[in-house]
Amino acid sequence: MRPPTIRRTGPLSHEAPELTCAIAASGQLLRPSRAFQAATGLTAETLIGRPLLDFLHPGDRGAVEGALAWLGDNEGPITFEARWRHADGTYRWLEWTVRGGARDGTLNAGLRDVTRWKQDEALALAHVRVLEAIVLGLPLEEVFGHIGGLLEALAVDLQPAIHLLDPAHNALVFVAGASFPEGFRRALESLPLPDGPGAAVAAARDKQ
Repeated sequence: MRPPTIRRTGPLSHEAPELTCAIAASGQLLRPSRAFQAATGLTAETLIGRPLLDFLHPGDRGAVEGALAWLGDNEGPITFEARWRHADGTYRWLEWTVRGGARDGTLNAGLRDVTRWKQDEALALAHVRVLEAIVLGLPLEEVFGHIGGLLEALAVDLQPAIHLLDPAHNALVFVAGASFPEGFRRALESLPLPDGPGAAVAAARDKQ
């Protein structure tokens, strides 16, 4: 059985990582190192015994669950990336290298924070896509869509949206924002500008 398809970063360091923990066969976290606690902003008391998946971005849980299931029958190691919810509420990209083989099913993991690397990569790619869209003369909506991708690349958990002002109906019209919550988008479009929230709406209302 082959391991699941997962995202990868650049070459791994051969140095032993200071960010380490173990994962029980049932999925709970065990033995987080002090460096791991510092990187996540969470204490050992908060981490130990909690399911690993509870701390991950919902969009990454399926791939990680598949990777851990594969390690149930294989020693590995296997490497995957997942967004971890930091104690301050933001997400950080952590790269996990996990090995199985223990008699009790416990997995041993070494990690590194690759948030900056992921952001730099996404930002460079987003810049290229925006410039290509402009040079190729793509429709304005597509250009805005790529600009939204550029904004998303600036932060792991940012969900931007681009709206245009509709003077005839005194409202905002959604143009781009693939990850922007659908319910919030409908709420913004249904509000007349005098009642809309935020500085951006106020600026649009005053034609700024």
